Order: sequence, then structure tokens, then C-alpha cells
Amino acid sequence: MTTSDRLKREKRSIRTALRALRDELSEEDRAARSRSIARALLALPELDGAGTVMVFSSFGTEVVTLPIVDALVASGRRVALPRIEQADIVAVSYRTGEEMRPAAFGMDEPLGGELIAPG
Repeated sequence: MTTSDRLKREKRSIRTALRALRDELSEEDRAARSRSIARALLALPELDGAGTVMVFSSFGTEVVTLPIVDALVASGRRVALPRIEQADIVAVSYRTGEEMRPAAFGMDEPLGGELIAPG
């Protein structure tokens, strides 16, 4: 087995173990942790000069990101969410309330929105 194969296997094992721990959290604990993470993220000094912020669209037992998106939009920042187009993941602008559609892996992605060029 190559080093790369071994690392991929270890990474997969760690992800599986951490997902299982996350899935065991109660709804109340998950909501409280999501709020705490949102507060910490929104207080980061790096956001002060950020005009555009890329956020993932949460699903399942992940950290709830919608309040983060809403707060960023309300603060006047442009929010980008990932969208899969053919075999690529692209950044697409998103405003609160815009239509979303189910995408790969169970997350929602913006149906419309403007493509945001990297860089």
C-alpha cells in the first residue's frame, strides 16, 4: 500500500469516527454549538475587510450555517455558496430567500445567482 493510499484510508476512518460523534449530539446541543460557532465566526477580525465570504450550505447534523449566511448578507457582504456545474464546484452569489435546489451529497445549492470568479 502506498503512502497516499494509507493516508486516504486514515482520513476516511477519521471522518467516519468524527461524523459518528457529531451524529450522537442531541438537537439542543447541536443548536447551541451552531450558535456558538456562528458568534465566533462572525466576530473574526478577518471579516472586517471581507467584501465576499464563501460559506457552505449545511445539511444533516452539520453546523447550521443559514444564520451565518443571513448575518453576512444583513451586514452588506456578498455571500457565495458552492454549486456543482458539470464536474466542477463553482462559487455563486446568494441572497437570503433566493431559491435553492437539492444537490449532491444532500446539501442545497443556489438555483440562480451570479458566478463569482476566483481570486
